[in-house]
Amino acid sequence: MQKEEVGQIAAAEPAQRAAEPTAPPPPSKSDDDARIADIEAKMEALRIRLPDLEGKANKKERTAVNRELYHMENDDAYLTAMKRRRDGGRAAVAAADDVAQAE
Repeated sequence: MQKEEVGQIAAAEPAQRAAEPTAPPPPSKSDDDARIADIEAKMEALRIRLPDLEGKANKKERTAVNRELYHMENDDAYLTAMKRRRDGGRAAVAAADDVAQAE
């Protein structure tokens, strides 16, 4: 590479960095609660179907329902929302403990 080319590349980098998208803000607690409620309602509907899918004749459909349940339970968005809910609850308990010990 020649010196001129290096200068042109270096000059272009700040403009490219400015054009990169920024990360979206984290979802609010109500968004997490809505996501959790939605996914849990879908999982409950699938769990209700499972007893009706007994026997060899329904094995493929039962397997598909179980696979769907597995994917819902391990969905990144669902797990992240559950972790935020859990951590928020822990933070509230810790704050209450701090207040109680300060008295």
